[in-house]
Amino acid sequence: MHVYKFRIALDDSEEFIRDIEMESTHTFEDFHKALINAIGFDGSQLASFFVADNNWRKHKEITLLDMADPDIESGDVKTEMMHNTRLCDFIEDPHQRFVYIYDYMKMWSFYIELLKIQSAEKNIKYPRCIKTIGDLPRKMSSQAFIPIPEEEEDSLVVSEDYKEDVVNDDDDYNSEFKEDSPELSDGFEELKF
Repeated sequence: MHVYKFRIALDDSEEFIRDIEMESTHTFEDFHKALINAIGFDGSQLASFFVADNNWRKHKEITLLDMADPDIESGDVKTEMMHNTRLCDFIEDPHQRFVYIYDYMKMWSFYIELLKIQSAEKNIKYPRCIKTIGDLPRKMSSQAFIPIPEEEEDSLVVSEDYKEDVVNDDDDYNSEFKEDSPELSDGFEELKF
């Protein structure tokens, strides 16, 4: 039995690395579970693997859930499912690369590269995480704007300096640009019918 040693790196952090060993016959679902355990995710979000080339361009998708619309013909593109797709079926290069996306709202993106193919050791249970460097950085919530409830709006304190700047800015704007100002003309005269 062969074992694949993969290096997992986070797309925007050089300080986050995980090395995971997987048996060649494990499925991508097994790999997904090993990743969420090694990274610290709860496993409640959708995820996909993409077979990648040497420049990390994503190609064939291997997904956790089949999201294809049965009413739409997908032509010759077939999405693979993690639960019935083995790792060995997609290792075509000694440094095979994959991109793993977790949580499509926050878009956690991980780069995975095959480091080594070796024989399985006796009495070792795979998959296993053999190297952990760094913690997962905090990412901004997928909600960039959180509305303030109306009852709390009145309790917000705005500094007087800010109020003066806003008033002065508006006054300057209004004095510079009038409706009949040539700066606002688009070059067309109004047509009357």
